[in-house]
Amino acid sequence: MRRCVSSAVGAAAFALVSSAAAASTLNHDYIGQDPGGKNVHYEFNGENAAAHAGQFKFDIVGSGGQSLLAFCIDLANTLVQSETHYKKVPTLLGEGATLLLDKLFTQFYASIDTGTKSATFQVAIWEAITESDDLNLNGGNFKLRSKTGADVTDQANHYLQNLGDETGGYVLAFLEWQSHPASQNLVTVSAVPLQAAAGFLFAGLGGLAALRRRKED
Repeated sequence: MRRCVSSAVGAAAFALVSSAAAASTLNHDYIGQDPGGKNVHYEFNGENAAAHAGQFKFDIVGSGGQSLLAFCIDLANTLVQSETHYKKVPTLLGEGATLLLDKLFTQFYASIDTGTKSATFQVAIWEAITESDDLNLNGGNFKLRSKTGADVTDQANHYLQNLGDETGGYVLAFLEWQSHPASQNLVTVSAVPLQAAAGFLFAGLGGLAALRRRKED
């Protein structure tokens, strides 16, 4: 197991489809980090901790080789790196934190293409979900320690301090672990369809991977 790692490549996550049956649950198996990560030292609820922060990559069990990229939204647990069952829970986070994540992804996610940026985006997510009313990496329930590199701290502060009002760039999906032992809850995103049909649920993957391939081309 390992502590929260994150997710952030130029773009990646799952596609939306109109099937509803098994659309809200899936099993995935940890593969590694893509595009890498960086060590982050922080304090959470008064306790010092550290993580090699960076995007998670999972194999979707039974999908014929499809993969999933996701960020950690759970500082209380460690990631289970064996097959884990997850369920989609749209209301997993409060409205304030969800809105901040919508802004973060919309305005900065497409630029995340290195391990350092991946780690700093994860830090910004942790700050947003723990301190949604006061984005300050130097205080509160979540804060960075001085051992964290200045490049990570400065970039994370840039994301947080330059959030505009733009939202809606991606569809966010929150995944809650359903297996034991406890694992980490996750957030992943897919690009907004040009014409989204009402009631779509996620079930497949590939939207973000396709975007990434287009970027590399």
